[in-house]
Amino acid sequence: MHVIHVAKNPMEAHLVRALLADEGIESVIVNEMLQMAQGDFGLAPSVAPQVALLDLRDAERARCLVDGMLARARAESSEQTAWVCASCGEENDASFELCWQCQTPRPVLGSKGQDEAAGAS
Repeated sequence: MHVIHVAKNPMEAHLVRALLADEGIESVIVNEMLQMAQGDFGLAPSVAPQVALLDLRDAERARCLVDGMLARARAESSEQTAWVCASCGEENDASFELCWQCQTPRPVLGSKGQDEAAGAS
């Protein structure tokens, strides 16, 4: 087996494995359960969930797929900015879909009707 990706958490490992499976590349997740044992101890990266290929001949294609997925994720997270709630004026972190103060949904960019609906509640 050849480790193609060391994930931050089991969910990321499963996303990578699913991406590879969609492209016909067989892989397994190694150390998935060790993440639970890590807790607050901060164990070494060698016990983090890892996605390993079953066939080394798939390595180059798999690396390209994983790198592309990670690049898209970085681009999406860098595009996110904090937003101000139209109902209460509270500033919210980019990751929040609801205002933490009043639970008004975040307006959908580019959708005037959604922006007005968010401001009307």
